[in-house]
Formats: sequence, structure tokens, C-alpha cells
Amino acid sequence: MGEGASIYNCALCDSYALVTLGILPERKLARGPNGLARYEDLLEAFQDARCVASALLLACPTCNALARATEEGASAKPGADQVEDGDFLRDGLAVLTPCFLVSFEDGQPPPVYVDENAAKGGIKPRYRLVQGVGPAGLELDRSRTGRLHKPSLRPFGIDVRPLSLDDDAAATRETMSEACLFAEALTSCAGGDAAASVVRRAGWVRGGDPPRPALERWGEIREATEREMDEDAREYVRARRVVGGLEYEARRARGHL
Repeated sequence: MGEGASIYNCALCDSYALVTLGILPERKLARGPNGLARYEDLLEAFQDARCVASALLLACPTCNALARATEEGASAKPGADQVEDGDFLRDGLAVLTPCFLVSFEDGQPPPVYVDENAAKGGIKPRYRLVQGVGPAGLELDRSRTGRLHKPSLRPFGIDVRPLSLDDDAAATRETMSEACLFAEALTSCAGGDAAASVVRRAGWVRGGDPPRPALERWGEIREATEREMDEDAREYVRARRVVGGLEYEARRARGHL
């Protein structure tokens, strides 16, 4: 049947995109007596196994676009979409940020989607719902990164607005680097479930009054996250900062900065 995908929300920038979860059961399994019921059971089992509630470190297209645009020496076309043609990798490595799969009904796991055009090749993806509760269809934007076209989620009360950030590229770059390091420390030291709990308690997921993405209010988020972290995660952050500083000096000495 193809690959099953689900919608995720980036806790750092509050954007929405699709992530592939795995290969769905073959449609031919629905044939024969009771075949459809068995097939639906397999889809439900796929959803239960793959649509987790823990924090996932994913290459959010919007965050990677910001990382690329604010990188020292970056030369972006004025007004251009920084994820145009999916070119958002930086030095061959993606920026990974904490993300959560999106559920559209209390008590229900996130829904599963499939690209109906995947087998046709070269055709714009067309995602439809195959399991769970959610939008019947999804439209992607033109970046070819899995990022959702903004109006797709409005019927469910989700209205994505542009980020409001300072013009200081260096400050944005530092914020993203630190936020990604904190997320890496939490997931590496405590695992996805524990990291999800800390991220939510610290208010990463669109908190504040009025609610704003974590990237717009990183100062308060940093303090809250540091309070919630255990000592292993704090030590991880300290160690990586030392290593990061050494790597920075080495790259600068080689003329890469």
C-alpha cells in the first residue's frame, strides 16, 4: 500500500510537517472472507505501534531553513523560501529539533496518511487519511520537504502564523543551537518519553500568554528547561558546549568560518 506518514508539530518553531513512519500493510490482505476486518485491524496495529506520544528529534524544514539562512556566510536570495527544492541541509547535517506527532481528538492516537501518488513518480504528493481521526486530505507546500500548506489544518482549529523573530541573525543562530543541544541532551539521557514530559512542563509547546512558539521566547524556556533537567542532562550540555567550542575554533583555524 505504500508508506504510512503522520503529522508532526515542531516544539521549537510551531510549524507542521509530515514524517514517514514505516511501510503500511498490503491492501491485498483485505481480500477474502473477513479480509477487510483483518486489514483494518492491521492498520490499527500499525497506528498503535508507530504513532507514539514521546518527543522525536526530527529535521523540521522550517528550523533547518532558519539555520541555513542565519548561518555565517549564508547567501540567500532576498525574499526567497529557504527550503526551496528541499535544499535545507547544512554541512551535510540536519538540525534536529523536538517534535510531537499530532492527535486531533482527545484519547486518540495521531492519524496515519498515505501518498496516493507515490507510485506514479514525479507527481505532486497527495496524502489521504487511511487510519484514525484527522483531516481527510493534506496539501503540502512547494518546498518538497513534507511541510504542510498552512490552510490544511484550519478546519481543525490550527492556524499557523509566521514566526516573529529579531533581525539579529547571530542571536537566532545561537538560540537554535542551544535549543537543539537541550533537546539532544534530554532525549539522549532520559529517552523520548521523559524528554517529552520535560519539554511540555517547561512550556516548549506553544506556551505563554498569548501563546507563542518556543523560538520566540527562548530565554524563559531555557530557564524552565534547566530547572526540569536532571543532572545527567545538565552534564551532557556542559560537555557538548566544551566540545562545540573546540570544534568552532578548529573550523575557524581551517578557514571554514
